[in-house]
Amino acid sequence: MEEKELIAALADQLHQTQEKLLAVEGAMEMLLQVSPLEQRRQFVAAYRAFADGVLSAADDQPMSDQMQASLTLAINAYLEAAGQPPGRPGTR
Repeated sequence: MEEKELIAALADQLHQTQEKLLAVEGAMEMLLQVSPLEQRRQFVAAYRAFADGVLSAADDQPMSDQMQASLTLAINAYLEAAGQPPGRPGTR
């Protein structure tokens, strides 16, 4: 495969991945919005623990500022979709 073909194939795969991610994010937000309050509370507790683990690992293995910001934005979006205030777990 030539370099131009490889770049085109990688770009196509990236677009397909972005489209799938958009669909998954939309589904997740809709599921959170229609979930009963107790299920949302359980999700928030579990997701905050997950997010804390991911962000703590990032403390040990630093990531770029852009990646850190993107990750934090994504975590906060799911917390907001569940009706919770955003923010890094453990900072309250």
